[in-house]
Amino acid sequence: MIDMKKVIAAAAFVLAGQPALAQESDSATRLLAAIEDAGCIINDENGEAIRLAASLTDDEAAEAVLLLRTDGRAVPHEDGVNVTNDALRVIYGECE
Repeated sequence: MIDMKKVIAAAAFVLAGQPALAQESDSATRLLAAIEDAGCIINDENGEAIRLAASLTDDEAAEAVLLLRTDGRAVPHEDGVNVTNDALRVIYGECE
């Protein structure tokens, strides 16, 4: 099961030591499409189903989340009361 806390923490750790990841990846494209199909939000409840729909391993999903966060296509989800790092909202394509 994909643990969004771990994915986001790993992404932040990797991002701190990496140059900007501007290039598109097949994994990011597939993950983006699966998140769009799921209603534009990925969280602990739907993360595993989205990962499987995108046909990604946990590592590929983490890398794709990092790319989407880095280039601004995904941001922490705001539930109306709190901004949470346990969920991401896609703000690109069908989700704008």
